[in-house]
Amino acid sequence: GSDWSGGPYKDSQFERNYSECKRLGIGLYIDKIDNIDSDKKWTSVFTIIKKYNMTRNVTWLSYNPKISAWDQAAKFAIVAFDLSENVIESAVSIANAGHDVFINVNHENCTIEQIIECNSKLPANVCIGVWTIDDIITFEQYKPYVCAITSNKICDAMTNKT
Repeated sequence: GSDWSGGPYKDSQFERNYSECKRLGIGLYIDKIDNIDSDKKWTSVFTIIKKYNMTRNVTWLSYNPKISAWDQAAKFAIVAFDLSENVIESAVSIANAGHDVFINVNHENCTIEQIIECNSKLPANVCIGVWTIDDIITFEQYKPYVCAITSNKICDAMTNKT
């Protein structure tokens, strides 16, 4: 995340991160948006995203009406400890506003059966991912049921080396 509390945004770490993401062809998660406390700061953030033509490569880690108004197709992520009813309701509420939602949940606090049950209730624009799986056996167990798996050893897991 970037520190939005001050400084000229044209020179910000955010712009450097975005430039590098564009160069590498990867997306960016944006968090810590609570410090974006003025329209000027929001405009600066949105301008940088547009500058690099990366609107579709951003996932926001917090919901904010300014983001929704700026990009009606914005993607949001909910990082959750578990698949509580509150988490599911929040995801569905954001999805009902027309946004794609990614629920990223700690795999140690949800079973595959819970994920299957939740998936059956979720709209098509909501998916569940898990974090952090570093062994290939657990990786392969969750893989068919989630849209993403966060790993500290992704290369090892993908090449079946553990």
